[in-house]
Parts: sequence; structure tokens; C-alpha cells
Amino acid sequence: MPSSAANTKGRGYEGSAARKIHGTHSTIIGGREGKRLLLKVAGSPLVKKVIPGVIENKGTASPSGGLRLKLTRSDARGNVRALLVEGSTVQEIRIVTSASSREEGEKVLYALKRMLND
Repeated sequence: MPSSAANTKGRGYEGSAARKIHGTHSTIIGGREGKRLLLKVAGSPLVKKVIPGVIENKGTASPSGGLRLKLTRSDARGNVRALLVEGSTVQEIRIVTSASSREEGEKVLYALKRMLND
């Protein structure tokens, strides 16, 4: 049986982006669409790693009801915090970037938001 590393070879963007997504929480809400959104972010050369976090149920569904990735803010080290939201379920996402300060992180945040809107 081929290894997972062998399965990603030759896929270019998706393979290299998939290697950037890891952490202690392997579940990503939203199924294939949720993974597609994280792969899109991970495909950016500004992103070093995407770490899915805790999944919570906030009790009230968002007005749109669909799946969306909300990039929220940059921390002091330039890394980006995000929320993956589907209905009333919310998953924290940490995005480790190449930025080294909050100011650089804000520029990365803006670039990622533009990329997601394309």
C-alpha cells in the first residue's frame, strides 16, 4: 500500500499545501469544502503551517448558515488567527506565516483575505 507521502507527490499545489496542514486536531469541519479552504490558504508562499484547533459549538447558527473561513487578526509574532465556521460549529485555525511582527502579519492577513476573495 503506498504511503501518504507518495500519494501527494506530483500534485504540485495541493500536495505541497497539504503538507503544511497539521497539528493535534486532525478533524476539519466542513468536510471537503473546509479542507479546500485550508488548502487554498496553505498554498500561499507566505504561509509556513496551518494548524486546525479545537472545534466548539457556539449554540447559535450564523445567519449565512454555510461554511466560511474568517481571518480575524495577526498576533505579536505575525501569525494569523482564523475561524472556520459552519452553522453553529466553530473551529479555531492558527496560520503560521513568514512574518516576524504584527505589522508584517497585518500585511499577510490582508493578502490572504484578498486571495480567499478571488
